[in-house]
Parts: sequence; structure tokens; C-alpha cells
Amino acid sequence: CGQSGLQRGDFDDHMNKICPKMEILCSSADIQCSWKGQREQLDEHLSTCAFNSLRYVIIPLVTENSEFKEQIIEMKDQIDELRNDSQQLRERTNRLAIQADTYQRENQRLQEQIVQLQLQPLRKLYR
Repeated sequence: CGQSGLQRGDFDDHMNKICPKMEILCSSADIQCSWKGQREQLDEHLSTCAFNSLRYVIIPLVTENSEFKEQIIEMKDQIDELRNDSQQLRERTNRLAIQADTYQRENQRLQEQIVQLQLQPLRKLYR
């Protein structure tokens, strides 16, 4: 830029914060403005930058969008947990259904044995 008398320790600070010839991004680059130019041209650009003039509208929307994305991630995690719980419950229900069927067959067999035992005295009488 032609400025003279800079000490070495001040050079980086000059380049990053002050130098009018340093190429920089628009201050609205964080909301997708693609302008890139010399620092001394920034004010002129900002006067016509649509992103800069809509910044007060865009920033809350971007923030809200980020919050929604976080909520979606949390909800996806919850859905995965619920699917896992559901699968475990289905497996347990299947095991319990098999066990209930086994108990029903055993109950039926025992009832038939009871009937046979109740009929034994009558059979002895009729022999």
C-alpha cells in the first residue's frame, strides 16, 4: 500500500486490520455475499450490497435455521432410540407369545390329565 515506517511487530496488524490495499471479504460473507476486494472499496460495496442491507432479516433466519437443524438432529436420535426400543419390544412380545403358547398347551395337557384322573374311578366301577 506504500505506507512506510511500519515496525515488524506492527506489520501483521497493519495487513489484517488497517491496510487499505489488503484484499478482504465482505462483512456479509457469513451470509453468502461473495464480494472480495480491497479494504478501501468495502464501504462502496456495502452501500449496494443486498446481503448487508438484508442482514437484520437474514441473521435471525439463519439462527433459527441452525436451531431447527439441531432440533432435527436431536429428533433423529430420539427416533433411532424409539426404533431400537420398538424392536426390543417386538422381540420380547414374540418371546412372550411363544411362552404363552407353551403354557396354553401345557394347561390343555394338564386339563386332559385331570379329566382322565376323574374318569378312573368310574372306569373301575364298570369293569
